[in-house]
Amino acid sequence: MSGLHLLRENQLTEICSVDGGSPAFKGGVRASDLITAINGRDAASLTLKEIRDLLQNNAGNRVDLEIERRNKQMQFEFALEKMI
Repeated sequence: MSGLHLLRENQLTEICSVDGGSPAFKGGVRASDLITAINGRDAASLTLKEIRDLLQNNAGNRVDLEIERRNKQMQFEFALEKMI
């Protein structure tokens, strides 16, 4: 689990909200960030289902996110956690 809630429109993937205490939140990802790449894969070429699958993969897997925030590119890395 990454703790991200997403909205997909016109090949843009926006983070609507981030669960407090989640791996993504602890890693610095915030609401309104745009996901531009996941694990080196261009997010515009992925479906929302593919993006969710990458973000909800097995606990312990690491995720590399490239984010656009206020026209600046940023990179985040965090480990997925098992949902309780």
